Amino acid sequence: MRRAACGQCQRSVPMNDLYAMFGQTLCQPCADEELRRREGQKRPPGSVARQVDPTVCGPCGLDNGDTPLPQVAGIPCCEVCAASLRNRPFPAWIKTSLAALLLLAAFSFVRNWRFFKAYVEVVQSAHAAAAHDLERAEALHASAARRVPESRELAAMSAFFTGARLMSQGKEAEALPHLQQARGFMPKNPTLETMILHAQAGVAFGHKDYDAFLAKAKEIAARQPDDARSVATVASALACKYAATGDPSFRKEALDQLAKAAALAERGSRDFEEYAERIHHRLETREIITREEFERRYPQGWKAEEVRR
Repeated sequence: MRRAACGQCQRSVPMNDLYAMFGQTLCQPCADEELRRREGQKRPPGSVARQVDPTVCGPCGLDNGDTPLPQVAGIPCCEVCAASLRNRPFPAWIKTSLAALLLLAAFSFVRNWRFFKAYVEVVQSAHAAAAHDLERAEALHASAARRVPESRELAAMSAFFTGARLMSQGKEAEALPHLQQARGFMPKNPTLETMILHAQAGVAFGHKDYDAFLAKAKEIAARQPDDARSVATVASALACKYAATGDPSFRKEALDQLAKAAALAERGSRDFEEYAERIHHRLETREIITREEFERRYPQGWKAEEVRR
């Protein structure tokens, strides 16, 4: 791990805790003070950027000493994380969607050139989705839908990809109407129905309707009882109920559900560990904050012992 000195307070801190800001290298407190001082001023593009320590693995935090790690998509990664990122399996819904889209496109090709063009864009969209480029997948599918406006299938899948992209960005309220539009042509599709439940749960959380959040989380877990993330979502909702009411029964049930989820989780799953940490934070502090706020406050992670001290 590399360290550097803050340009204002001269305190030596890890490079990952520094920011390049208006021509200076600042630690978090000094950066916050500089932003407060410049509040209301126009900020040129690129004037604020977080420093990246090339010797620390971005996904798991492995310290590689003074030796830089190889990068994946601009992020320093250890050998294990790089292999995980490069060999991540395609989600089942992508494979199912690709098969359906290829069948539809093959039928369209024999009718008209515009159908062929739509087919090409649909295939390109599927490849983009497989590469986790949902914005490109959405744009290509929207173009295909415009070429064949009479196709309800293309309109529905276009809405599906828009909803999927918005969900990946944490914009559940915006994603929900698109997913519901897709449902019009894909009724009772299990993958789509589960995504809609996730969106509804996210909307309920955003509205602080923790009863509705818990109800949707239980529906998700009932559909995917062996999925660690789904079971942990129930724990998250119960933690919200405890934070809001102080009822210890909610806390106990949340911990029980979290233990159940941990038993289902893949060993060493960084994603699950970070989610579980946010739930423990909620149970310890009785404070309900978003993932973005949690990551802003605790860029190095949170430990319950720190709160107790």
